[in-house]
Amino acid sequence: MIVPEIQQILQIHPHRKQIIIIGMEAHVCVLQTFLDLRNLGYEVWIVIDAVTSLNSFERTIGLRRL
Repeated sequence: MIVPEIQQILQIHPHRKQIIIIGMEAHVCVLQTFLDLRNLGYEVWIVIDAVTSLNSFERTIGLRRL
């Protein structure tokens, strides 16, 4: 999620426009972070092998949406 600590980091580095995401809960946390960053104008890359969920069904749903 784009919490205040992450917003601060993004503001410190305004010249960076590409972000790589890894994480858990592809269908919720990873997806929401991706959408937030895209809405802020970033080019977002997902490392598929470094994204998971508690079960494969939810991972598949999240990755399809991404």
